[in-house]
Amino acid sequence: MRETLPFGRFVEVNPGVALRKGIEYPFVEMGAVDPVRRYVSAARNRIFKSGGARFRAGDTLFARITPSLENGKIAQFKGDATDSVGFGSTEFFVFRARPGLSDPAFVCYLARSAILRGPAEKSLTGTSGRQRADLKSFVDLPVPAPPLRTQRKIAAILSAYDDLIENSYRGIEILEEMAGNLYREWFVEFRFPGYERTRFVDSPVGRIPEGWAVRALGELAKVQTGRSNRQDADPDGEFVFFDRSREVKKSSRYLFDCEAVVVPGEGREFVARYWVGPFDLHQRVYALTDFKEIDGLYLYHAMLENRDYFARVATGATVKSLRKGMFERFPVVVPPEELRRRFSHLAGATQDQRKALDIRNAVLRQARDYLLPKLISGEVDVATLPVRAAPSAGDDVTCRENGVGA
Repeated sequence: MRETLPFGRFVEVNPGVALRKGIEYPFVEMGAVDPVRRYVSAARNRIFKSGGARFRAGDTLFARITPSLENGKIAQFKGDATDSVGFGSTEFFVFRARPGLSDPAFVCYLARSAILRGPAEKSLTGTSGRQRADLKSFVDLPVPAPPLRTQRKIAAILSAYDDLIENSYRGIEILEEMAGNLYREWFVEFRFPGYERTRFVDSPVGRIPEGWAVRALGELAKVQTGRSNRQDADPDGEFVFFDRSREVKKSSRYLFDCEAVVVPGEGREFVARYWVGPFDLHQRVYALTDFKEIDGLYLYHAMLENRDYFARVATGATVKSLRKGMFERFPVVVPPEELRRRFSHLAGATQDQRKALDIRNAVLRQARDYLLPKLISGEVDVATLPVRAAPSAGDDVTCRENGVGA
């Protein structure tokens, strides 16, 4: 039987990190953590005053608040160097590997497993929408504590999947950036083909090319929400399920079968997604469908370009939310049909490539998530497997590719 240790002995929980007041450090918001990806980086720096979770490169950030915990916002902080430090949301627990006892990557995978997440989710207490996990519920919890060499083998196997997933995401980000740059060039900067011969006129949103229109979104598309809850997700389901998280889940049913732009109705980041085909939808997520005098891909990029606007108009003291009327009143600049179609043709090519990468990632995630509990628990013994494990914990921190094989 595999050796176990209390979690609080196997790792350092909320370890100390010396930060100086008034100095800028990398800052990680809860919204920066993608449940699908192993690593999280700081999108920006912030001046440290006193509060917030503190961590260094290789530490695991574990969301302790609902719904972030249930959504799996657990990731390993990736700094610019192995000695990088930072701070972030107060809603993170921080777990650090103990030298000679635990491996940083293994700690991250352990934290993402049901062994730790299950007790943490069951311990949630507090008012609705602001429930938090109780650290005492799992500090003394017995967890698998295999030898370091075994930990690194397990981490190497799972990292091989995460490295491939990360490469696909980089490809997706490049494709999105290309299409977004084209949208901004043509429809924000107005440097579209033939713009040199175009006259500009005043409009409710500023100067726009003559012949273009400004219409309320409610006139261009039907705005509606879903009826499903988080519990309706089915990992073995046939259909895509969009909820408030960035992770695309599965469902055994579908509520819509059409072209749609999907936008979360709650959260801090209201990032749109584009889909064609059957899908299930959470009750607090909006679907824009039945497009009239507008193209779905054009509207999708318009929503992406204006996500800061929706973040500003969202209401709520704790959890920001959008109302149907906010979408229906949103002003959309409508260019001529020929230019819209030309853009949609070019952007559609990137969408086809993105869909292929999304499908690839879904297969990789399914394989990784199937293996994770079996490897962590010891159900699958890696002792005799020819896995090239990282020689030191630092290799995992700096994200060196871990190969599987001799």
